[in-house]
Order: sequence, then structure tokens, then C-alpha cells
Amino acid sequence: MWDKLFEELNKDFTKVIATRDFIKVDKNLRNFKTISTSISLPQNEVAGIKIDDDRILGTIFNEITQNIYKIILREVASNTTNTFIDLRNEEHRGKMIDKLSGSVQREDYKYCVTNPRLASEISDSVGFHFSNLQNRSTNGSFVYLTGKLTSKDVYVDPYMRYNDYKMFLFDDISLNVENFSATIISEATFTPKLVIKYDYDFLVSPGKTINVIDLENQEALLELKAEHREQQIDKILKEDL
Repeated sequence: MWDKLFEELNKDFTKVIATRDFIKVDKNLRNFKTISTSISLPQNEVAGIKIDDDRILGTIFNEITQNIYKIILREVASNTTNTFIDLRNEEHRGKMIDKLSGSVQREDYKYCVTNPRLASEISDSVGFHFSNLQNRSTNGSFVYLTGKLTSKDVYVDPYMRYNDYKMFLFDDISLNVENFSATIISEATFTPKLVIKYDYDFLVSPGKTINVIDLENQEALLELKAEHREQQIDKILKEDL
């Protein structure tokens, strides 16, 4: 019953995954990893699931999209060079916003993903232009475009903690998702589940992480001190060679 649907999805996964502008489809990516997504099913729906059941399809497609974005943004965060911006001495909010937005504008990347709080601060800068309301919709669960800072698209990741003061800068990300398949797992002692398996591969080029330090965010300060400590140790070791 799912064959026709999955045949279409394997040709064009963007029918399932709501791709943002930084996602570029690349069918040449074939170094696949397999992942599965599941949802619970009411007993009375197990025997006759229809592919046009909007509730079931909407739920499973949303779960797939969440998983893919979490995986991609986790890789973006790990494949970056760290920089730091210190706002502790900026008492005037206007100067703080200028310094914050300027740190993003100076970098030569297309996109910025950050948490809701930093995105709100950046949006008050002179060079920021909000996107239309449709693009700013969170869709309840995954990264969304909030606006443009000069030439850079600024996105909000709703899964980032409010006090996670990081801004991730990067360029286009290539993605391929194929080989969708479905299985219903039904055991007497458990609620039946619809399990969707699919393969994915993606490519993320190196980016940059801007860690923001202010009076409320001491985590970034600890990271900066640790980085300086490692640099000093490396310098001493090189001098001993």
C-alpha cells in the first residue's frame, strides 16, 4: 500500500522534508547511513492504513524532517572553527547589538543559525530585514528563516537552548535521502507502530562558530580559557622540540 508513495519519495525527498534554502539536493551522494522513524498507531488503524491519511503522513513526515535537521545541524556545529566575541564591557544595548551583528556580517558565509534569543538581538540591528510571515513560520519543530542580515540568511534553531550563546556560520549543504520503506510492528503487549526506514547522506563544508560571552553566559568564557590554555601548551611543546 506504500509502494506508490515511496516510489515518489525516492525520486524527490523534498515532498517529505521541508528543505530550507541552505539545503541543496545532490543525488550523487551515495555514502548512505540508515535511520528509522516510528509513530504509534491506534489498534483500529493497523489493518487499513491509507497513504492519503493526512494525520499519519503529516506526523511521520514531520518526524523525518526533525531527525534530518538535527543530524545536519549537529554536524554543522562540530565542523567549525571557534571564535569568540566578548560583550561583558558593552553597557549600551545599541553598541552590543552593533558588535554582535558586525561579527556576523564580517564573515564570508551565506547562512547563520542561532538560538531564539540571539536571533532576537540581531533582528534589532540596522542591517536586518525580516522575512515574510510564511517563511518565519516555525512549523512547530525545526529550523526556520527569520530574516536577512545584509547578505546573510539568519535562521532560528528551536532546539538550541535559550542560553546557548552560539552563532553557526556556514555555506550550502548538500543532501540526499532515498530508499524509504515502511513496516508495521504489532505485538500483543505493545502499541502497534509504523516504522519508516530511509537512507541519507549529506555534505557540510567547514564553517565558523561565534561564541558570545556576556555577563549571563559564562560557558563560552570557560571555552575561551580552555582554548587559550591549549594554545599555550602547544606553544611550550613546540619550543621543547
